[in-house]
Amino acid sequence: MRTLLNLLSISLLLTVTLTLSAQESDKGKFNFGFDGGVQFTNIEDRTTINPAERKIGYTFGPYAEYFIADLFTVKLGVYFDNRGFKTDDLYVGLSGNSVIYPDSVVYSPESYFHTTGDYSLNYLTVPLSINYVKGSEKFKIFVQAGVYYSILLNADLEGYSDLYIEPEYAPHFDTVPGHHIENYNGDTTSLFNSFDAGMNLYLGGIIKLSEHWGITVSPGFQISFTHLYNRPDIDAKWRQLFKIKAGVVYTFSKK
Repeated sequence: MRTLLNLLSISLLLTVTLTLSAQESDKGKFNFGFDGGVQFTNIEDRTTINPAERKIGYTFGPYAEYFIADLFTVKLGVYFDNRGFKTDDLYVGLSGNSVIYPDSVVYSPESYFHTTGDYSLNYLTVPLSINYVKGSEKFKIFVQAGVYYSILLNADLEGYSDLYIEPEYAPHFDTVPGHHIENYNGDTTSLFNSFDAGMNLYLGGIIKLSEHWGITVSPGFQISFTHLYNRPDIDAKWRQLFKIKAGVVYTFSKK
């Protein structure tokens, strides 16, 4: 009986050894992929009355990935990155100095200034990440962490401003009474910082369709460390950059 157990143990050990040795190492493999999806973006701006509202943007681009070990890869991508946010501020009750009475401050309780903005910013984003990849031949999960650098391509604004002055207080504001409406629709690239930089973190999965082809899904987010505007007195930055991406990946065979 003991001899039989010893034979079974040796057979099991040989089977495990042969199985492990038959598995191909991932180290040295190279992946090329393309993914894209939606992203939910917003900013934190301490100079506005009301918090900014988030917008839905998009992102897409190619990436290259190299296995530096069986469980770790280095990943570099280039993405077109559309972000945005909305503002809506209302200043009720305005004060003004009159030319007739330069030393007096006149308060107009019904006068107001209302301004809105719908901003759309396009970046070229280059993320560099380290991935931890674990799983079977059919399905793998990965944790991705790294840094990114974004170059601002252009920015557009759609909105308007409405300055309303009560008729009886108009002389104290050096303007005519009533509404003064101005529409905004055009390029605002010069208002913003020319770059953005920060960190990214994703948790994703890879479904292998064949030896070479796979489908990827990767939700994650970015954290910005850069001022949004090019004026240092405006304390604002990207606060929320949550992304949901999907794509395809091709794995090259090792030479």
